[in-house]
Order: sequence, then C-alpha cells, then structure tokens
Amino acid sequence: MPEDSAANPGTPALQGVRVLEFEGAGPVPFCGMLLADLGADVVVVERAAAIEGPFVVPANLDVLKRGKRRIRLDLKFEQGRELAADLASRADVLLEGFRPGVMERLQLGPRELRASNARLVYGRVSGYGQTGPSAMRPGHDLNFLAESGALYYMGRADDVPLPPLNLIADFAGSGTLAATGVLAALLQARATGMGQVVDVSMLQACRLMMASICSWRATGLWREERGANFIDGSCPWYAVYRARDGAMLAIASLEPQFYATLVQVLDMAQFADAQWDKARWPQIASSLTRMFATRDRQHWLDLFAHRDACVSAVDPLPDADASREPPDGWHTLNGVVQPRGMFPALGIPPRSPTLEDAAAVLQSWRQPAQ
Repeated sequence: MPEDSAANPGTPALQGVRVLEFEGAGPVPFCGMLLADLGADVVVVERAAAIEGPFVVPANLDVLKRGKRRIRLDLKFEQGRELAADLASRADVLLEGFRPGVMERLQLGPRELRASNARLVYGRVSGYGQTGPSAMRPGHDLNFLAESGALYYMGRADDVPLPPLNLIADFAGSGTLAATGVLAALLQARATGMGQVVDVSMLQACRLMMASICSWRATGLWREERGANFIDGSCPWYAVYRARDGAMLAIASLEPQFYATLVQVLDMAQFADAQWDKARWPQIASSLTRMFATRDRQHWLDLFAHRDACVSAVDPLPDADASREPPDGWHTLNGVVQPRGMFPALGIPPRSPTLEDAAAVLQSWRQPAQ
C-alpha cells in the first residue's frame, strides 16, 4: 500500500526558503501565501504608515497574510532602504508588484540586489509588463480580462459581460503563474547558484488562460459571438437553474456520457440526440427550467447524488461556526473561514500573521536556514 502522505506530512516542501515580499494587493500576496502554505519563511515589508481605505483588511483577518511574518519599513528613508537591501541579500526570493521603475528608484531593483546576492529569484508582477507603451498604465482584473479577449466571450448574447470576480487576472492568472515561475527559478538557483528575474504581466497571464479557447476557435468549435458557446452560460447543459425553493443548481453535463445521464434521469429522452444541436438549445433550456422548478433543490441533489451528470449546489462561502468544523477543504483561523492550502501534506498548518521587529527578523536571517 502506498504511504498516506496526508497522514505523514514530513518536512514542509519549502522549509528553509526565505521570501521577502513587498506589501501589495492581489497577485503578489497570493503568490506569497502559496509559498508560505508550502513552508517558506515569508516576511512582508509593510509601509511604515498603515494604509487606509474600504478595501483594507486587518492583518489578522487577511487570508493572504496567513503564515507570514510582517515588518514595517519606511522606504522613503535611507535607513529603511538599507534594511530592506540587507534582508534581500539573505533572501532566496523577492516578490514585488509595484509599477515599473519604483523598485529601481528605491535602489532595490534586480540589478542592485542580485549584485550582492546572485542566487536571488526576483519575482515581479505588473499590469502590462516592465517596458512598452502601456507599462505605466494602471489597471485591474477587469481591464486585463477585457484587453486579453477573455471578457468578450463571457455572458449571454443579450447582455454585457459580467466580471468573474477578480479570480482570473489576480489569482488564477498572474498570482499562480508568479508562484510557478518562482519555484522553477528556485530549482535553477539550487542547481547553478544563479537566480533570475521572474517577470509576470497580468495582461499576458489572462492571454495564457485563453489557450484552450484558442484551440477550439481554430477548429471551429468556438464561435466568435458571445452567447453562442458551450461554456459561456448560453448552453442549456452547462448553466445554472433555480429549484422550486429558489435555491440554485449548476449543471455541467459537458461530456456525452454525462449529458446522457442527465436526460435519462430527468426523463427527457426527446433530447437525447440534441446535445450539440444548437437550434434546439432554447427548447432544452426551457424544459430544464420547468423541470427543476417542480421540486426543491435537495430533491435534485438526492436524485443525482450517485449519478454521473455533474450536478452541484450553488452556495455561498460557509459561515464561521464555533460549534462545528467547517466543511472539507476549509478551516477557520481568527474567526475567518478560508480555504485550506492546496498541498497540506507538503506545507504546515495555517498560522496567524505576526508583526515583528525588522532588526530581529534580519538577525534571524543572518543565521543558517533551518
């Protein structure tokens, strides 16, 4: 029998890896969280003056800061910049998400820091890349989705596209790709003693997420107009429906065998051969809408519980409840229900972020990594 890695976690995969993260929003702290989840010692350089605003989350409630140590440095002054450079000289990874040129003006750019630490992996995320005519433009997830071509295809034909939260450009796109690039560069640094710059553009990350759409488009399976494709919400067997009680169900019967099970269980044999007949999609959608409205959602969940048709409940995030554990895949830290790490067997239990003295952190990094 193979050893159960979940029951025998062993040494965290990134134990001993030192990451210096400069405070930011979106992809950089997400990348740092992934590395911390895997056991890296992540130290966040926060601004000397606390940021205020509607989007600011207290550190103990900020899921993206879990497992990290926090220090405060004023990079406007030489002393703060020197301390940051000293930390970078002992780091394995640096993460920053400022506009192009900011770190260079602070004399904390890759050229300066890698001169004293050749093995440093310098990870940076920007909206449009470090150079080019758009480099200095501001932008958010929705802008990058729009300019990559992804947003155009989202939603129904008779309406404008709806933003898919900020899951794509910030997290699935550039945050995850930054972590992937950093880990690859760490492997090279371990082998050669030389780090490199990992430069992630949020716009290019969105483009990369469109790889499979480009393939379908080339074969003619993907149509150019919105609301005419099979995963954009317009397809009746890849859509959301309301049950009698108003609760929602997600139907994703994409493969032929799943679609066959869907129409069989619902006694809709008249549509058995119509999965890819787009002229009949409105009829299928109307029938499914009427069918699901005849019973409460739990009836349908029970009916499909042991049938392979890809039917799921559409629910909000679980609530914090001190009387019971959150559902699988979630845990509670500081009263915040949050997702568990992707690889719990390779990482460490989630920990609250701690605010520490910068000089003390530097002293700890002067010791050999454990």
